[in-house]
Amino acid sequence: MNYAVFTEKTLPNRRDYAEFADEADIADYAREAIQAFCKAEIVNGYPNAEGASAGEFKPRNSMTRAEAAAVICRFIEGNIY
Repeated sequence: MNYAVFTEKTLPNRRDYAEFADEADIADYAREAIQAFCKAEIVNGYPNAEGASAGEFKPRNSMTRAEAAAVICRFIEGNIY
């Protein structure tokens, strides 16, 4: 998010933001960036027990290398204008 602001790029709004079941666990300083990345379909969250996408964000979990690579690729591959 800071990179987009620094380079004066805008993240697209590709979908509405749907709150996560664990929304209260997301730190205040990160909430705006997470919402913007979700709207731009850069991050999606984890499915809930019923299989619906974006059930939980799991902000207290560490990101795997594969997850980090996916986020970076989605950000670089045309997700900013």
